[in-house]
Amino acid sequence: AELEAAAKADRIRPIKGLGASLQTKILQNLAIARSGETQLHLHKAAALLEPAVMSVKQEHPEFSRVEIAGDFRRGCELVADLALVAQGKKRTEIEQSTLRLVVTDKKHFGASFLEATGSAAHLEQLKMYAAERGFALKPDGLYRGRKLIASVTEEEIYEALGLQFIEPELREGRDEIERAARRQLPTLVRDEDLNGILHSHTTASDGTETLEAMAEATRERGFEYYGVADHSQSAHYAGGLTLQEIAEQHREADRLNKRYGGKFRILKGIEADILADGSLDYPDHVLEQFDFVVASVHSRFKLPKKEQTDRMIEAIANPFTTIIGHMTGRQLLRRPGYDLDVDKVLRT
Repeated sequence: AELEAAAKADRIRPIKGLGASLQTKILQNLAIARSGETQLHLHKAAALLEPAVMSVKQEHPEFSRVEIAGDFRRGCELVADLALVAQGKKRTEIEQSTLRLVVTDKKHFGASFLEATGSAAHLEQLKMYAAERGFALKPDGLYRGRKLIASVTEEEIYEALGLQFIEPELREGRDEIERAARRQLPTLVRDEDLNGILHSHTTASDGTETLEAMAEATRERGFEYYGVADHSQSAHYAGGLTLQEIAEQHREADRLNKRYGGKFRILKGIEADILADGSLDYPDHVLEQFDFVVASVHSRFKLPKKEQTDRMIEAIANPFTTIIGHMTGRQLLRRPGYDLDVDKVLRT
């Protein structure tokens, strides 16, 4: 508490050897630590919500349907709102520790599901859009005057408003309602659209499984290819690959690909370090041996914004760069990203 107070009062910056950078970092880390008390990574939220669904179904066999709502349903990278919606005979809401259970009947399920899914910004904009057209969107349904127009499904609520159905992942209060009115919402990528896996590590660097084990696990899940991308030579801390180790891995990939007979393929990749000047840490005659190259920043996170941005753009300009790995350097609930002009990089 004293450290935070000192940082907020600008008492750390003038101290010799500490300065503004440390003061900023202290405040950032304290904010991240606090957010971790109320937010969960998506996979950790899944570990709570999926068993919760099973538990509710077992304890309440009268519920004909139980669905996950809230931040998790919207695919948020961090989940604060752990919410379930159940279909029963009467409407109520139950708060159990950090979990919110909304119980509704079949007639109002869609409206309750919409309300419990959020986001707050999306719902507010949707209510305004409805009001401008003579409707009233309430937690139990869409009304025109006293007449209930739509409430059974989310689809019929959006349809009654003349909107294309808005997938939960798009409901963030940006421009999704305007685009839905024009029938111009994007088609979302789904699991079944994925044909393979890229950017993964093996025991050759800091992974926990061999190349063969990773390829087999990918193949068994129905994918068409597996792209290995172990760390490169600059990543000494992660067992980055030497030239000899690259050659050995490529021979192993060739052996396995021959066995697969064209029905599955291992792509030979590497996660090359982006050096401070934007160059990659292998020469071109090495990079050209790979099927793909993931270029990533693993050092010099504190470069000034212009230098960091120029560094990234220089890496993108490399003709052998296929993918930029973890572009912002951010780690959710652990550290903020490095200072980077993301818009400029994306326009490159």
